[in-house]
Amino acid sequence: MSVAVLFVLYQVSVPERYNLRVGDKAPEDIFAARAVIDERATAQRAQSAASQVQDIMVRSASISEQCLKRLDSFFERTEKQREMLYGTKDGKKKEEPLTPPAKEPAPEQVKAAAQKVADGILADYGLELNTADVAAVLSMERSVYEAFKTHTISAAAVIMGGDQGSFSLQVAITTRVNEIRQNNDYYSTEFDRITSVLRIFLKPNMVYDQEATKAAREAAAAQVRANPIYLPAGSRIVAAGETLTEDSYNTLLELDLIQTGQINWTMLISLSCLYFVILALLGLYLRYYEHKRFRL
Repeated sequence: MSVAVLFVLYQVSVPERYNLRVGDKAPEDIFAARAVIDERATAQRAQSAASQVQDIMVRSASISEQCLKRLDSFFERTEKQREMLYGTKDGKKKEEPLTPPAKEPAPEQVKAAAQKVADGILADYGLELNTADVAAVLSMERSVYEAFKTHTISAAAVIMGGDQGSFSLQVAITTRVNEIRQNNDYYSTEFDRITSVLRIFLKPNMVYDQEATKAAREAAAAQVRANPIYLPAGSRIVAAGETLTEDSYNTLLELDLIQTGQINWTMLISLSCLYFVILALLGLYLRYYEHKRFRL
């Protein structure tokens, strides 16, 4: 008896189902009996949210260190050539800062030395130097050269210690060199060459973090999927004569409106629980009623 009642309740509760597949035409307008997730709209919103996440860029310490090491190498080469040109090693001379060097090299010698420095940097690092700038550095008076070197290395360390993209790097170089010029009333022409040297040796140190960007985009999409878009009850899923797409078919399947030949166990279990709860309540009521009647 109970099984028969449950069967009747199940048949009455199950909505009308359609024998349809993807590509079939709907025989009539089909509406949602309850609210259901709009998978397509939710997926589109999730994709849109993910695409709006900006690329995550991180500072590369290795790029920064490489730039500074190459700059150090440049000055090591220029010092070596200056030692050969002037016959003594800069920094170890005991003469006064403005004392003329022991000998003045010929312009051809300076040019050849500059070419050696440029060729070495090109061979080792693939960086192309302007030999005129290198020659100017080699021709500087010793104290001016030391100031030039100190300012250049200091500016490079400060700049590469920050986050530098292609545009911000150029701005940082210009700003730093302008500060150096403003703090020095003399040798502005010599210090202007710091700009060209830094632009050769310093490179952007921000790199694309693919994994972090992917994780951020997945998190943005997951947040949308956690709060999906719903089609309200009564919404038309497919119009009469309209061809079923995979999306509309899946929505109908979610609403249990497609004949699959399978029992909706969720509904059957729910009805069974409801049925037995009603029976239990009815049994308690009858027992209470009979007990009260017996006392009377």
